[in-house]
Amino acid sequence: QPQLTLATTTALPVEERPALQPQLTSATTTALTVEERPVPQPRLRPATTTGPPAEEIKINVAVVPYGVLDRAPNEQTAIVDPAGLWFIWNNRPDEAGGASGAIYHRLGIAYRGAFSEDVRSITEISEAKSKFYKGYFDVVHVAAPKLAEVQSELEACKKLVDSYKNVFRAFASGVAEHNLTELRLLPISGGIFAGRFMNFMQTMTATAVDQALSDLSRDQVIQILKRTTINMCIFDEAERDGYTTAFQDRGNHQSAHSCHTS
Repeated sequence: QPQLTLATTTALPVEERPALQPQLTSATTTALTVEERPVPQPRLRPATTTGPPAEEIKINVAVVPYGVLDRAPNEQTAIVDPAGLWFIWNNRPDEAGGASGAIYHRLGIAYRGAFSEDVRSITEISEAKSKFYKGYFDVVHVAAPKLAEVQSELEACKKLVDSYKNVFRAFASGVAEHNLTELRLLPISGGIFAGRFMNFMQTMTATAVDQALSDLSRDQVIQILKRTTINMCIFDEAERDGYTTAFQDRGNHQSAHSCHTS
């Protein structure tokens, strides 16, 4: 039989034994509680902020060989009025000429000698309001920028982009309220308003329209526009080919006059 050592006879009862303390390593002594641990932050991928590809938001805009008042616009049609802000401020539709004058005569506004109150609420360049004229058609009145008074190309481009963006928003509101199906555009700030940019209006107009639609790509407006027909009306045969080419090349302009404002 093995000889028992003294250790077996001097053992303490369980209740009296000293509690064993765990040896903590430096790692265990510095560990934080769950509440104190920093919350990991998600890593954002750049792709989530770049938006959909251009081809997914592109809206077709067709160049057509007639003016905004031709081919019997009806109550489901909206036409753009490139209004002079001076005529609105002074409530003088009877003195307007060009496309605006023709529109006001067709509607009888020129004879009545007054704009409606909602049209007169336009107070700034590039601002637009949709006005439904029962028995005729809807008109998107936009205060056309006078590019002849603009100091830089960048400023001219920004004003054009803002004008078309506001036109699209105003038209979208008319679609919801009056079931409009067609928007008839024309070159805003064309003619005498173009100033030194006259020879570049085709490209500037096409790319301003393209930029305006791109800026609205995350807006509900774009979903409304997809369900409608949008035409750029070019009455002047001498300018039509240039506008047709410019709109076919939308988004591909490398010209110095291509209205990229970013």
